[in-house]
Amino acid sequence: MTWAYSTSLAADKDRVRLYIGDTDTNNQQFSDEEINALLTDNADDIFETSAQFCDSLAAKYARSNSLRIDGFSISLDKRSDHYKALATRLRAKSGSTPGTFPTPVVTGISIDEMDSERDDTDRNPSRFEIGQFTHPGNAVIEKGDEDGSAY
Repeated sequence: MTWAYSTSLAADKDRVRLYIGDTDTNNQQFSDEEINALLTDNADDIFETSAQFCDSLAAKYARSNSLRIDGFSISLDKRSDHYKALATRLRAKSGSTPGTFPTPVVTGISIDEMDSERDDTDRNPSRFEIGQFTHPGNAVIEKGDEDGSAY
């Protein structure tokens, strides 16, 4: 397994390393092969790939313990919180992650669309329509008759 980092940031894997803080040769977190594999899985989405590595680091450090000796303390589990927050920020930059930000779908906003939906025989008919209570013998309330005098 190889590990390399270039400050020129010419390769996507170098940008991922920069975003997650894996730039120290003496403290290597992930191999080039791991980064390139996730980049391929995520269609070269650098931010989502970086967020997934942050999730992995958060899980790793969540298992760590805190140590306190004579007023000196080391809280390795705090790293987990850092990487969780970093993953959230990176995902916000991604914008292409399915399921992260649901996209609403609006239908029936034009007359042609409403007509085609209404004519679709494979669709359950709508139970609500304009004028659904307008039947022979029923009075229709016109504008200005809000007091019910039309009845």
